[in-house]
Amino acid sequence: MNDYASAPSIRPVSAGRHRSHHRSTGAGVHGQLLRVAVMLAASLLALNALAGAPVPTASDEMIDVGGTVLHFRVTPGCSPTILLEAGGSLDSSEWTKLEPQLHAATGAAIVSYDRAGFGRSHLPHGKYSIDQQVTWLRQGLDKAKVPEDVVLVGHSYGALLTQLYAHRYPEITKGVVLLDPQTVAAVDAIGGPSAVPFQMPTSPPKLVAAETRKRDSFPADLNIVRQAPFPNTLPITVVAAGIRWLPTDALNDAFDRGRKSIVTGFPNRHLVVAERSRHMISDDRPDVVVSNVQAMVDEVRQTDGTAGQSGCGAPVAAGAQR
Repeated sequence: MNDYASAPSIRPVSAGRHRSHHRSTGAGVHGQLLRVAVMLAASLLALNALAGAPVPTASDEMIDVGGTVLHFRVTPGCSPTILLEAGGSLDSSEWTKLEPQLHAATGAAIVSYDRAGFGRSHLPHGKYSIDQQVTWLRQGLDKAKVPEDVVLVGHSYGALLTQLYAHRYPEITKGVVLLDPQTVAAVDAIGGPSAVPFQMPTSPPKLVAAETRKRDSFPADLNIVRQAPFPNTLPITVVAAGIRWLPTDALNDAFDRGRKSIVTGFPNRHLVVAERSRHMISDDRPDVVVSNVQAMVDEVRQTDGTAGQSGCGAPVAAGAQR
């Protein structure tokens, strides 16, 4: 098994409210009203975007990141860039249907990519760590010439890379949305990396080699992430599958605790349940993904003072200087 999640026992997303909050301390009426205002503003932006210009065509780019060549798919747009990090055995194709929806809702630049050895990206010779993968990602984004500030969206195993990226580049990471994230706390709760039930593919050879590297380096990679917590001031939304899908209650409970550990004690972090969804939330509940990413982007723009400015309504051409 390569991706993990569980279903926490909190309020689900309903038709009239897309975000439920899990807090260890009261946020106060003012904070709740502010978040409602952000959600309303985000909805208005989405309606304006849908009524506006057609979604720009995404371009596929093979980028030399100094050590390997990675495949990026880039939809031009404005800041902040929405960076999509796929789950464990997946690649950028996970996001194909969501990318135009996210751009229509936000006007932002959208970037997805294939990690080394997956999808169309090359498989490097020799060993490479999760830290090296994050370095390659940053180099690729620099060469893609998208707006530098980012909102990171990480699914399952991809949440580990998202966490490391946010830790290493806090000045440009403005917000995070995690979809059924794998966490260090969850792996620890089931007995450590050796207890993780990896399911290995038998073909094609490149994928087998990439998965083998991921499995063999997982203990060391997990320790790297363990030492790289999310910045305390970073706003984070965790979106959890509403249907328990792991094979045992013990696994489900462990990953439930792991997801809650991300948000507990932080008034700027929130836990949302995507009702009627299993692990692939992007397939089962794309509306929940879009609404929460949209709200995060709008919150970032509100904080930065760029909400409603003309630059956020007019896409930035791919290749434009920051």
